[in-house]
Amino acid sequence: MKIAQVLLTALAAFGLATTASAQQDYPNRPITWVVPFTPAGQADTAARVLAKVFGDKIGQQIVIDNRPGAGGIIGAEMVMNAKPDGYTIFYGSSGPMGILPKLHKNLSYDPVKNFVPIAAVAVSPLVLLIPPGKPYKTFKEFVDYARKNPEKLTFSSVGIGSTQHLGGEMLSIAIGSKMVHVPYKGSAPAVLDLMAGRIDVAFDNYAPNKGHIDAGKMIPIGVAAEKRLTSLPDVPTLGELEFPEVVMASWSSLAAPAGTPAPVVDKIANVMVETMADPGVQKFYNDAGSTILDKRVKDKAREFYISEGNKFKLLIEKSGATAE
Repeated sequence: MKIAQVLLTALAAFGLATTASAQQDYPNRPITWVVPFTPAGQADTAARVLAKVFGDKIGQQIVIDNRPGAGGIIGAEMVMNAKPDGYTIFYGSSGPMGILPKLHKNLSYDPVKNFVPIAAVAVSPLVLLIPPGKPYKTFKEFVDYARKNPEKLTFSSVGIGSTQHLGGEMLSIAIGSKMVHVPYKGSAPAVLDLMAGRIDVAFDNYAPNKGHIDAGKMIPIGVAAEKRLTSLPDVPTLGELEFPEVVMASWSSLAAPAGTPAPVVDKIANVMVETMADPGVQKFYNDAGSTILDKRVKDKAREFYISEGNKFKLLIEKSGATAE
């Protein structure tokens, strides 16, 4: 009996020593970042820019694994169920980590309970876009037209529960005229229908639409942010246009499965701070019309998740948005 106890104690000590050694050596092989959206989209592009710099700084290759579906839920569930060793990380955005947990009553995960928030990376304010050829050319003309034609104007989004969806609902409430939401299964078809005039107005990020804006295929008439974008200096904020309550942005973050060891989380967070301070990374986000969330890591990232979730919850309740 005593020999058995000694052996068990020795094995436990060996296991603890092995775990500690593995954490100390982290990372000693490639790390996978799960991006819950299709390749070549804004989230994927930004993730790859970050991953290259992050990988160089941490000394390991970062493998991007695109797992699109259900607005990001599929990718989130994959990471939630992954081994919590720091080798599978979720490149989570405002949809799966902020909006959808408040929109779905029985979602399989909680962003704070089932994950360890590592870093809130950047926010990308939404731009209000209209196609050419509409009877309104400015934001004021759009509001006047919408109020005279309630429930006749359409706005698109990349899916129910997206920031584009909630941004449109927020705008409807602010201007006092209901618009009809048209959800799409991705950005490409939504953008095509907007440019063709089949959709009347849409909120979207600046970066993926820059070429269309420059070509005059869509017109930016307002920015849902507290200050103007450096990439669109002539486009006023909706606050300047007398609707300061209309502030909406998509955001990105890094999170690990719950149970990931603190030393591993600390290392990833520290390298992310270095990555976000990189001049090339900062230029990328600035050119994209986004703002880096400086040093918003660990506890501050967790607080960010909670505050954003509360904000989205109130908006969902006020707008009556549903997942149906």
